[in-house]
Amino acid sequence: MRSSIAWLSGPLPRLAVLAVTVTVLMSSAFGCAVSSGTAKLDSSDLPTQLKPGESTKDQVIALLGEPWKRRVVESKGYPHEWWEYEFKASTINPLDYLLLVGFFRNGIGAYDRETVLTIAFDTDGKIASLLYQQSSYDNGGMTSPTVVKSRAVTDIVPSRLAPRAVHYEDSLEARY
Repeated sequence: MRSSIAWLSGPLPRLAVLAVTVTVLMSSAFGCAVSSGTAKLDSSDLPTQLKPGESTKDQVIALLGEPWKRRVVESKGYPHEWWEYEFKASTINPLDYLLLVGFFRNGIGAYDRETVLTIAFDTDGKIASLLYQQSSYDNGGMTSPTVVKSRAVTDIVPSRLAPRAVHYEDSLEARY
């Protein structure tokens, strides 16, 4: 009776097994990066480059390109405009999915990092307020906890009478 692994004894099948093993190990070591949106948002110093009360729509477009979403609402005879930019990225470890762990822990198509920038403009076309939010999600592994981190930066120019921006910054980290 022939052994069930006898087919591995020849040079070609051993080479195929070695190639598959190396491929799996390399892909698990390096992973695959997937992203969408405005990659410039991934910079943590971006909020310091945009100045409420000073930066204009043209400067924002020069820095970030066209927004992902635009909204304009007319109130009291004046247009109020908001722009939104977003960036999402994920590093996928193929080994997680090969072992089926990733399907239960990470889901399919879930992002590891997400950044959203919302900018409101005044009637002169200058930034009136900006909200910059960065979140990261580490779904852990079989033996490590899930970690969620979030950071939000808000800069608001309260009115034309008080043109200096008010700055808020919040951060959160949760492990479970």
